[in-house]
Amino acid sequence: MKHFFSGILCLYCIIGITGLVSGQTSPFEKSLPCGQNARPFPLKSQLLSDTQALLQWNPVPQTAAYHVVVQGAALSTGPLLDTFLTDAQVQVEELPLGQLLTWTVQAQCQQGALSAWGHADTFAFPDPDFDCGDLLVDMRDGEAYRTVQMGSQCWFQQNLNHDLGEGVFGFSTGFNCNTPAKAGRFYNWTAGKGIDSAYAFIIYGAEGEQGACPVGWHLPTISEYDLLFSDTSITFTTVQIGGGSGFDVHLGGYMNTGERFTQVETSAFLITSSQSPYTDWRMMVYALDGRFTNSIERGEITKICRGSIRCLKD
Repeated sequence: MKHFFSGILCLYCIIGITGLVSGQTSPFEKSLPCGQNARPFPLKSQLLSDTQALLQWNPVPQTAAYHVVVQGAALSTGPLLDTFLTDAQVQVEELPLGQLLTWTVQAQCQQGALSAWGHADTFAFPDPDFDCGDLLVDMRDGEAYRTVQMGSQCWFQQNLNHDLGEGVFGFSTGFNCNTPAKAGRFYNWTAGKGIDSAYAFIIYGAEGEQGACPVGWHLPTISEYDLLFSDTSITFTTVQIGGGSGFDVHLGGYMNTGERFTQVETSAFLITSSQSPYTDWRMMVYALDGRFTNSIERGEITKICRGSIRCLKD
């Protein structure tokens, strides 16, 4: 059963298990001279086109060559690329499309020893024959998302993680609390819709925009979420990761008006492109309320709060 809750939660919430989260990054390990205790860092992958990617890392002092390995993320087969090179980057192509690939690198020192492997990074090339259920690659940043068919709708199976700057909070490199790969980034209403921040407190009637989502996808309306959750097999338990519905909601909480995380690992707030019909300064959302009712709730919160986005295929 769905319950309607007030947007006042967002303004006057009780700060629970989390405190103020800053955007400060954890310090990187130092660039040690090449040796067993050194490792290339950080690894960065960039899509150059639909079939080409640039893999880069910071040079390690006193290195003769770098050993680069690329393989499927499932690790069920051997390497797709296994090579040595002298540059601290390599351009790769002619690799499988529509698959999540993982890669890492180690330094071969001038004295002959090998360094530790760098922390693995992932990338994917888009599949030109995309069907719902395939991996969707966002060409804006190379981020790859699992997708899932839910009735007549095709959804992201993961929270959007695209950085738009203002109005968006993203986990910093090295910030491992609350499994950021599952939590994605957190967006306020105007950032999610891709409109001027002035509309946080005044009426904006349109809905269903592409907004922060990739081309061909959009920020869902409250009516589109209504359709999703009209399926009576989707409950507070089944809608979560591993619950069996396939939608895989992560209980990442949300960021309130004081820019503090609240209800982390207890609740989830999925924002929509729909404005409240009752006030100019609230947006319609769906929430998993794990604090009191263990239910899926249809309601509204203040537009300047930040919640999760699930993109819906046009």
